Amino acid sequence: MKNSLLLFGGLIFSVGLSAQVDKLNSASKYLKDKDYDKAVEAINLASQNPETALNAKTYYIMGNVYGGIMQDAAAVGIKSKYPMAQSLMVSAYLKGLEIENAPKTKKKVTDDILDTLIPKLDKFLISGFESFSKGDYAGTELNLGAYLKIYPNVGERKVFVDNRLAQYKLALNDIKIRVAVAVDSIGRKSDAKILYMNMINAKIDNQAVPYLRMSKIYQNDRKIDSAIAILDLGIAQITNEDQQNTVLIEKLNLLVAEGKKKEAIEAGKQAIARNPKRSDIYVVVANLYADLQMDTEAKDMMAKALELDPEGFATNYNIGINYFNKGVEYAKAYMNSKKPADQKKFEDLTKEQWPQASKYLEKAVSIYKVGKDPKNQLKAAYNALSQLSAQIGKMDDFNKYAKLRDELK
Repeated sequence: MKNSLLLFGGLIFSVGLSAQVDKLNSASKYLKDKDYDKAVEAINLASQNPETALNAKTYYIMGNVYGGIMQDAAAVGIKSKYPMAQSLMVSAYLKGLEIENAPKTKKKVTDDILDTLIPKLDKFLISGFESFSKGDYAGTELNLGAYLKIYPNVGERKVFVDNRLAQYKLALNDIKIRVAVAVDSIGRKSDAKILYMNMINAKIDNQAVPYLRMSKIYQNDRKIDSAIAILDLGIAQITNEDQQNTVLIEKLNLLVAEGKKKEAIEAGKQAIARNPKRSDIYVVVANLYADLQMDTEAKDMMAKALELDPEGFATNYNIGINYFNKGVEYAKAYMNSKKPADQKKFEDLTKEQWPQASKYLEKAVSIYKVGKDPKNQLKAAYNALSQLSAQIGKMDDFNKYAKLRDELK
């Protein structure tokens, strides 16, 4: 009787296991027939049963099911029914790899999973960067996020994957930064902070973005000391000169915006000491001095910038805009003055600024290079020139520059 019970129990076990294996086979069959609803139902049942829940093949088939839904161009209705198909596919394959990576586990489907996943990395990469360039941040996170999930699990195929990245002239940090920016842009600031700080704590040394974006989050929270500290950390950690200067310039602008005159002047001197041959740094420091009403120092910096880069668009544009802004400032002071002596003073100062502004802005627009120089600055230059022309009564020039400004999209 006891032996009969044991045998009976064994039969129950065998039938139960057989039933679950049958679910796996059914899911594969339904997938082959493109009956996706039934395939999803069968594979979900298999993944929920203790007998097959820890079988890597279950998740390999599950990944295939959701991958089939993604790839079937004719399955429009099914795709809308399973909007998370891509994420579910990646999660399923990674679960299968996780199971087979456990100690003393025989690898039965690892190669099959990687053979399926590795070719998809290129698709995720291309789609993710295209989404980012279009401002589709949800698509960026979906595709580049999938890439980052798969990357640590490619095992011995890492060399191949890294070589593919190198062919695109990319590094893993380029992907991480775009995912962080996408998450930030979507509005998930807490998640973005974690992603930025992970890169900063890893001492990313050739990208300014994590430091700039993290500083901006602190600025928006009015944690100005923290914002400045992150920029200082970037200046200390970044070894790429251009990226380091980008952070340094942001710090200068922040100090000026926050009215920290003493710190701003010190940072300006530090910037010049670090970059004695860079015209753009002199321009930034010139703007800093101008904002602080230190006109003599501002003119000295402008002269040095022109000495280093007399034919540069950015140099001429910034100097021209600096003179233009000063002219606007003096013109407002003239309008607000009550005393004739003050009015005369500000009128003379205004007249000193306008010709200089025209000179450098006209030079800037004449040497502008499409694709190299910022279009928004060209538009601002045309706008300033149109206003200057109106001020001195040259209406033909006013119309010309206004038209050029309006033609820029």
